[in-house]
Amino acid sequence: PSGDRIWAYGASVPERREGETVFNGVILDITERRRAEQAREEERARLESLFEALPTPVARCEAHASENSSGPEGLQVSDVNAAFEETFGVDASDARGRDVNEILVPSGKEGEARSLGRRALKEGTLRAEVQRETPEGVRDFRLQASCRRPGDGPPEVYAIYTDITGRKRRERRLSAIFNQTYQFTGLMKPDGTVIEVNDTALQFGDLTREEVTGKPLWETHWAQTGEESKKRLKEAIQRAAEGELVRYERPVRGSEEALDADFSIRPVTDEEGDVTLLIPEARDITELKERERKLREAKEEAEKARREAEEARREAEEARREAEEAKEEAESASRAKSA
Repeated sequence: PSGDRIWAYGASVPERREGETVFNGVILDITERRRAEQAREEERARLESLFEALPTPVARCEAHASENSSGPEGLQVSDVNAAFEETFGVDASDARGRDVNEILVPSGKEGEARSLGRRALKEGTLRAEVQRETPEGVRDFRLQASCRRPGDGPPEVYAIYTDITGRKRRERRLSAIFNQTYQFTGLMKPDGTVIEVNDTALQFGDLTREEVTGKPLWETHWAQTGEESKKRLKEAIQRAAEGELVRYERPVRGSEEALDADFSIRPVTDEEGDVTLLIPEARDITELKERERKLREAKEEAEKARREAEEARREAEEARREAEEAKEEAESASRAKSA
């Protein structure tokens, strides 16, 4: 009646009635179903377009079961994009139907890879850092997996691999520098919460990372050197969070004794100049302070000896002068007597 066109499904059955063939039929409005199907087709077309256009490797996989189990055992590749072919050196035609772990996973990491696949199917989404085989050797990737459960087939998992090899290498180099330095170094949030510390600091305090990370620096073992010292540390962190490089000498508590440290807090800023991290550093100057003390004592001893020598010289000069005066008096008396 409205003039709109609809999708309809018709079915009829022929029947002979009074010498004539008639049809008994039914017509169903299936417009909503067709619209839903069309929406799914358009969504799939968009996914296909995105799938091929992504510059990072993507694999579409289907969950399959082992021969002895009805549960998911692995992920079979149903398609890969061009970036996947280029990065992993595998043609799409060769990859289809094969277990994705069989193609990519280095020897010895198969169990871990299967566990990640089961998590993706169970949880729906997954993010993890993994290592995968490439023509250039094993490289580091950030794996992002998303599970889709179509109504007419097995679960699908889209796996996106972002190469982070360069970043991981930089992190390993920084970690080596961070942990091989002889001074105590760490990372903090601008509010003073400890994010990371190097091995040198942990060994000095006989601590584990779990015992210090997540705590304000002034609550850690190293800072327990008196209330006044703790108060000054809080003030230093606040000044550093405002962008100031703070440096002063303070004690640092170890597992057995405290040491004297040249302590500093350096702010790290982003492109807009906002402080995003603080770097506390402490250099052991106990031996330097001891040498300074001994040098100071030696100077004081030398100054004392100089003063004593000067006093002795003055006393000797006074004695000489008195002797000369006595001699002159004696000579004067002798001359007077002779006269």
